[in-house]
Amino acid sequence: MSKFDEIFTGSVSLTLKKEVALVLFELLADVGQESAVPIRDVAQRQAIWNLVGLFESSLVEPFMPNYTAIVEEAKRRLAP
Repeated sequence: MSKFDEIFTGSVSLTLKKEVALVLFELLADVGQESAVPIRDVAQRQAIWNLVGLFESSLVEPFMPNYTAIVEEAKRRLAP
């Protein structure tokens, strides 16, 4: 048993505005696919994919036919 087991038994909850979640989802999905951002080890890649999976299970927009337009609007709202 590790001395850190007690630290890693909980979970973290975050509340994000929808536009933030959509833009982050896009970013993380891209990071996981491309080598533009260096992923230093397997744990970082797994953490990214876990987060992408959480976004996929929480967001319906990525499955909508006008998803690209939705993301563009989310980006516009975040960077006025």
